[in-house]
Amino acid sequence: MKNGKLKPAAFKILAVALSLAAVLTVLEIAARTLLNTRHEKFSNRSDIYFSNPRGYHVLLGRAGNDPVYGLPYYGTPEGFRLPDRDRPDVKNLPEYPPNVLVLGDSFTFGRGVRYEDSYPFLLEKGLRKSHPKAAVSNRGKVGANISDVLQILDYSLKDGPFPLVIYGFVLNDFGLDKNRFPIVGPDFIDQNNGGFSYSPLRAHFALYDFLMNRIDRKRLSQVTTKAYLESFTGQRAEVGFAALSAIDSTVSVQGGRLAVALFPLLYDFQNYPFSEIHKKIEMFCREKGILLIDLLPAFRACRAEDLWVHPTDHHPNELGHKIAADEILRFLLSKEAEGRLALPGAS
Repeated sequence: MKNGKLKPAAFKILAVALSLAAVLTVLEIAARTLLNTRHEKFSNRSDIYFSNPRGYHVLLGRAGNDPVYGLPYYGTPEGFRLPDRDRPDVKNLPEYPPNVLVLGDSFTFGRGVRYEDSYPFLLEKGLRKSHPKAAVSNRGKVGANISDVLQILDYSLKDGPFPLVIYGFVLNDFGLDKNRFPIVGPDFIDQNNGGFSYSPLRAHFALYDFLMNRIDRKRLSQVTTKAYLESFTGQRAEVGFAALSAIDSTVSVQGGRLAVALFPLLYDFQNYPFSEIHKKIEMFCREKGILLIDLLPAFRACRAEDLWVHPTDHHPNELGHKIAADEILRFLLSKEAEGRLALPGAS
């Protein structure tokens, strides 16, 4: 009798399990078909990748059985970008003494893009069409914050005055309070923060990866977003804006003009959570008479993910750099036409 009673129960359990498996299979097929997500293996270095989905990067070697992709970077001992040695045709513009200085962090350095695709190089090419002796010096440095930018400016002025200084400003330049907001897991720019690791389960099951993506996005919107927003309040904002004011004063004293190119974070442009920061920077620049190029409206013409260097590296890719260069050039030429700016290198 006991065995007879167990059989129907076992069949019920089996039926439920099979039904659940069927539902999960259908959902998994739907997830793979409809969702454009892929869990990527990543390194704790943000300049190498374990996949090459756009075919843009080159094979650098292997880590065990995994191919490693990226780009060769060439730079000065100080960490400033130099032209790619393997592409001698790139720096084919006539050489003139630099008269435009571009400052910033890894966005300006061009992390993840070739030298000829970086916005400072593209800006120089664009300026040369109407200002044939314009020459841009890219002093972007990976990891630089606003205090570092001020020091790099002082260092760069030893080479002589620059009539125009452009600061490629990124929203983490004031620094994030990681004691109050421990950012673990993927940030808005890199996925190499502590506490986040590659998951083979996510890589093999699209449905599970989708659910985990929702969790990641919720954490981003709650913890990490708050860290960025609060970096523009209180003492951290006071120190940051004081440094920006010092950059402007230093440029002005040597007879130059400062323009801030404000990069948005490449995240959900339709529900962009950082508009408040853009407004604060706009208000500050207006009060100080600093030229401001807010790149958010131009970037909004694209999906944020279409501007990523790589799914695990959300620095701007070559399209993002082209948009930035085009917008900066358009802005500078319009200000010159209005008589509000004298661009160097006209003759």
